[in-house]
Amino acid sequence: MPFSRAILLYQISLTSFQFPRAMLGVLFPYLVTVYLAESPERVSYAMTASMLPNLFVLLFAGAAADRLNKRRLLVLLHVANALPVFGLVLLLHFGWVGFEQLILFALISGSMLAFIQPTLDGMLNHISSHNIGRSVTLSVGMLYLVTLAGFALASTVEWIGLAPLLAASGVLFLTGIITSLRLPDTSTLPKTDRPSIFREIREGIGLVLSSKTLRLPVLLMSSAGLILGGPYAVLVPLILRDTYQATGFDFALAFATFMIGGACASGLLLRVGAIRNPVPLLIVGYSFGGFALLFWALSPPYWAFLASIFFWGIGGGICLNMSRTILQEQAPSTHKSRVLSVMYLGDEGGAPLGSLMTGALIPTFTLSTASAIPGTMVLLISFLLLLALSLQRRGTQATPDVGG
Repeated sequence: MPFSRAILLYQISLTSFQFPRAMLGVLFPYLVTVYLAESPERVSYAMTASMLPNLFVLLFAGAAADRLNKRRLLVLLHVANALPVFGLVLLLHFGWVGFEQLILFALISGSMLAFIQPTLDGMLNHISSHNIGRSVTLSVGMLYLVTLAGFALASTVEWIGLAPLLAASGVLFLTGIITSLRLPDTSTLPKTDRPSIFREIREGIGLVLSSKTLRLPVLLMSSAGLILGGPYAVLVPLILRDTYQATGFDFALAFATFMIGGACASGLLLRVGAIRNPVPLLIVGYSFGGFALLFWALSPPYWAFLASIFFWGIGGGICLNMSRTILQEQAPSTHKSRVLSVMYLGDEGGAPLGSLMTGALIPTFTLSTASAIPGTMVLLISFLLLLALSLQRRGTQATPDVGG
């Protein structure tokens, strides 16, 4: 299959996953915070439940993507992700949606969603191994734009209604079957050659921990999940509801603003081209979230709150592009999905704990304090890492002089 056609089919397949996934990213917190009007603690429990499956599923998802036919796996994932959404639509229709039902939906749907990204990343490397850096940036940019479109559709929830929008997201999951079937086949590891899946997981983790090049972006993204992703998931809907008395449109606008920032970052990186040393840029992008959280502690006007989310989105786009590029370029082809799943586990797996910690901070202190604490931690980590890189560079430059 020609490279350009394969990339086009891949982007459409990515869209068919990410569009409904983005809709759920708005509709689920809206269900919890507005439809059920739950307390901050219960909001944090619900958001934790939506992210918790990543702790237990992502590593298995990466191992499965490395050993199975990725095209067939993508087709199965379209169906598997649609089913819990249609189940939630039925519960809404009969008026059976409560907090417990949403927790169950979050656990089932989150488990299915966790398989998507490692499988897509493995397929991207298969069809674009010779120009992976540019392909990663293009796919990340497309991810942000499609997410933005999903948020825009979800913003109509108060006019169209929850059930119709949820049903639409389920249908969108299913439409991707057609495109995924046309993607190129990938090899399936013969059963006789397959080691234990737990051994494959250990190999992926061991490779990351033993490699200085792979270790830093994974550890940095892990801390991002804990002290950035978790607070973001809880604080944004609560600040919107309690500080700005937001509507469903405001929820979608806030999440979309983050994605616009990420898309702008991806577009800029595409114009810049190859970056010789992406690590300092990765750390700088990471620090953007810390500045945004500290700014939220000042209770800014609504427009400034949105501007800070956009600023954070730029940093998030830089982090995602740089970390994925480093891992795609440096990881062995036989371990791509497993290595990337370790990064996703660190990023998304730390978020449930971060959301629980944020939910516990709010009743004890305030929304402002719950923003300031992780924001300060992020900036401190960024400063120490940049200082360490600077000292390392000076030591490397000084070594030849001493030897001479």
